[in-house]
Amino acid sequence: MNKICIETEIKLPSSQNIEKFYKSSRGLIFALIVLIGNGIHPIINNLRPDEFSSTIFVLQMSIWEFLCAFIVLLFQKRKEKGNSPNTSNKNSSQICYSKKHLILRMLIIGLIFSIATYGYVEGLKEAGSISGSIALKISPIYAIIIGFMFLREKINVKQLLITFLMLFGIYYLGTNGTFQMDQFSMGFAILLIVPLLWTIAHALTKSLLENNIFVPNQVIFIRSGIISLSFLIINLIIIGWNELLLSFINPNFLFFSFLMGFTYFFMHFSWYSSITSIDLSYASALVTPSPAITTLLTILLKIEDFYYYQLIGMVWAFVGLYALILINKSHEKKKKEKKKE
Repeated sequence: MNKICIETEIKLPSSQNIEKFYKSSRGLIFALIVLIGNGIHPIINNLRPDEFSSTIFVLQMSIWEFLCAFIVLLFQKRKEKGNSPNTSNKNSSQICYSKKHLILRMLIIGLIFSIATYGYVEGLKEAGSISGSIALKISPIYAIIIGFMFLREKINVKQLLITFLMLFGIYYLGTNGTFQMDQFSMGFAILLIVPLLWTIAHALTKSLLENNIFVPNQVIFIRSGIISLSFLIINLIIIGWNELLLSFINPNFLFFSFLMGFTYFFMHFSWYSSITSIDLSYASALVTPSPAITTLLTILLKIEDFYYYQLIGMVWAFVGLYALILINKSHEKKKKEKKKE
């Protein structure tokens, strides 16, 4: 069977402190970029022209993201050619993956993100920028549920209580502060599924990044290519060539799709780079306040009205998210201490 084998470098102790500081600083900067990107992305999405359908929008923004990834990939390749490898004073170990395994995994990741991207774009349009941005912060709850159901991870009383309270708060926000089921927004419901898809896709991607099979930009390049191809086929089936070609010569469509794709690329690139440089819990804590940025911009630009239940829901979500992050951090620390013993 054909296999791709890469060497993972094991640094000598003398270089560990310098590299740790560099990685932490790098991870912090990338996480802050994600924070800003997450804050402005819902605004860009919801400012697009009403006639700009979600399927065409996803296609165009994915193509822009693909092109951004391609350009950066060229620079990275050129940089690699200019740097001569230095293998002195390094030990190495090998991790192997079959080509069939890699192709299948990346195809699955790409298809998951295709569904998630459409849900993200359509859900934000229906739910609104503020409520939608808060709904997207439910990922830690999914991480706990998936860990309990499939990884046999234990849930303590604190995690269970906070998860229940957060779900209660999400329901409150989704019903526009009424607690009435008939008020629950379909767009809001779609956005609650999107983080679950993200969680699954990121879990499939993380090991490939950690083992240096791919760098973040290669993952973005491949997955945005799959999304572009998927939605090209979907649009051809739904609307045909003529209308699709017309959408590609519409200046307003191209402007908003470029903004969305360009921002999306740097958000994804920065997120992958962040979680490979610092702890996931730390990165998550840094990007959590993004709905506050969305809210501030929405109010300043007078795009949407801001309601009291959204403020309550936002504070509710922030308190729950940070509580979960602290509990998970403490739990991981205890695990490490037990292993040392």
